[in-house]
Amino acid sequence: MGFTLLSPLLLAAIGLAAVPWILHRMQRPERKPVAFSSLMFVPPPNREIVRRKQIQHWILLLMRIAALILLALAFAQPAWRTVKAQTIQDQGGARHVFAIDTSASMQVLDHFDQARRELTAALDALGGEEDFALLAFDETAETLLPFRAAEETLSSRVALAKERLAALVPGWRATHHVPMMQLAERLLLDTQTDRAMHVHVYSDLQRTGLAEALEWRAPVAIQVHAHRVGAAVDNGRVEAVAIDGGAPEATLRARVRHLGAEKIERTVQLQLDGQPMQEKSVQLEPGTARTVVFTIPLPESAPARGYLRITPDAMSADDTFYFAYNPQPATRVLLRTGTGAAVVLGKIVELALMNSGPLRWDLTAGPEDYDVALIVGSEGLEASLLAQVEAGVRAGKAAMLIPGSARLQPELAALLASGRARVAPGAESQGAFALHWLNFQHPVLRPFRSAEHNDFSALRFTRVHPIEPGLAQEQIIFTFEESGNDAGIPGAVDIPLDAGRMLFWAFSPELDASNLTKSTRFVPLVQECMAYLHVPVRAVAEQTIGATSRFPATDDAWRIVHADAAKEEAPHGGVEFTATTPGWTAWHEGDSAAPRWIQAANLAVEESNLEQVSEAEYVLRLSSQNMVAAADGVPGTAKDEEETETWPLGPYALMGFACMLVMENSYAARTR
Repeated sequence: MGFTLLSPLLLAAIGLAAVPWILHRMQRPERKPVAFSSLMFVPPPNREIVRRKQIQHWILLLMRIAALILLALAFAQPAWRTVKAQTIQDQGGARHVFAIDTSASMQVLDHFDQARRELTAALDALGGEEDFALLAFDETAETLLPFRAAEETLSSRVALAKERLAALVPGWRATHHVPMMQLAERLLLDTQTDRAMHVHVYSDLQRTGLAEALEWRAPVAIQVHAHRVGAAVDNGRVEAVAIDGGAPEATLRARVRHLGAEKIERTVQLQLDGQPMQEKSVQLEPGTARTVVFTIPLPESAPARGYLRITPDAMSADDTFYFAYNPQPATRVLLRTGTGAAVVLGKIVELALMNSGPLRWDLTAGPEDYDVALIVGSEGLEASLLAQVEAGVRAGKAAMLIPGSARLQPELAALLASGRARVAPGAESQGAFALHWLNFQHPVLRPFRSAEHNDFSALRFTRVHPIEPGLAQEQIIFTFEESGNDAGIPGAVDIPLDAGRMLFWAFSPELDASNLTKSTRFVPLVQECMAYLHVPVRAVAEQTIGATSRFPATDDAWRIVHADAAKEEAPHGGVEFTATTPGWTAWHEGDSAAPRWIQAANLAVEESNLEQVSEAEYVLRLSSQNMVAAADGVPGTAKDEEETETWPLGPYALMGFACMLVMENSYAARTR
């Protein structure tokens, strides 16, 4: 391809090269005639010296102009590109991984059918020496067909791949491209080979699916090919519901968002317990959200279910938003505080629980009749109390431990060590700690995932109780920054212990040790921690498809009834459930006809954003190679792909500028 500029607009700075010429012209002395009596005693001028000075001035002028031209070129980033044309068919034994997107956004129009047709055409074009594997992906990736075994033929594998493609349908989960690319990398690099390696992705290339592609790229040996299907379309959805109040009448607030480029009007229909209730219209500007308010009747003690449905659009998968309401008895909390500053901290935590919206907490529970033990402070706690808490957790109860600034008393450290979270006595650290990493997949932080609530950067902590390494990654809720430690220091951890669990804040939230208690994050963080420990389903029971809910163990097995009665499952005695489709899930205890809880599952909010990236941007973000594959390049055909190798020349231009400055200064000094 030859010479090119990576930043051609900056070449406009080359106009600065005229500055030396202008200055030379401005500083040129004017010749003025002077009346003089006689020149007989004035020696004649040496015209050779005058001529040499003029030449020297012109050389200096040219050197200064050249220096500025080189500087402008350096900013414009000149480069030399070479194109190596190659034909996939000529590679003989190339290995290909074909990945097809089965996320919910592929339900839009005919996007999935288009992707399947293009992938099928690519399979038909494979040559006899080539090998391939087939993947399907959404939030996770699945191998539909591995690389061929020794006895398999290419034609039989292509036929089998077509059968498995024909059986595929897009699901209900969100899009994550990095897990798919990592699985493709493992498949390709599992066998040492010098054969060319390619990953072909057939997807609508949602921008939200690349949120994790910030620090990960495919190895340079793997060529990434993006095949985008469909085009971005406008989409509207109900993204959240909140119910204020309870029986007999409550207020339902629904946030409706418009993800598109044109102003739209949408109708929102409310249905509650199978009965149509109300209908309202809302006008939405591009990229905005509005709240629609309904008044709904609620039963005194039984759960209620309903949905909100907006005017159908191109993405029907998110046109209906399901919700459920479950009256909750108060959670019995055993609140105990230590001595010193922990007394004040205990009062602050108590106030945070009193302002809990639909969640109810009974803070008068005793050691024999509690659901969650809330221990505040690091010292002055009775050893017998901590022993009771440990026994209760092992029996299925829960505990939340919020230490103070003082070092942990031995009994409290022993309680943590029983769950393999070891804090050495006297190991508390002082400094200005900021948050390093937050696990937004953990149920405690999941409500904070949105851009409106996920900023914790202003929080600072001065006293931390470092936990020794050894906890699993999923047990860590967030970490603190530490110099020289890429993993960070655990700041809050989830500790399972036999039938129960504990949450431990490995820092002091006292007023003089952290600004957390003064921030807007403190109250909801305390509430989410406590709700995670005991409340199995919130009063408004929302769940994202693919997320897992925990339910308490009971004497009778749980019976799960989905929105479709034909999907009723056998008695279920476990305590975890993962939603796979939108709708309601009713939890019946034993043979009870009335549900104990109703839970609603909906499509992830980010999956409704249908903004796409180009094939070029996709490859640049996920590939280590400096190349962009043609979107319609089909392996096994005679179509050439262009692999571009770029040689940057900007550093050489910068070196030339520096050398020219040195030469100009040296030459100017000699000519003075």
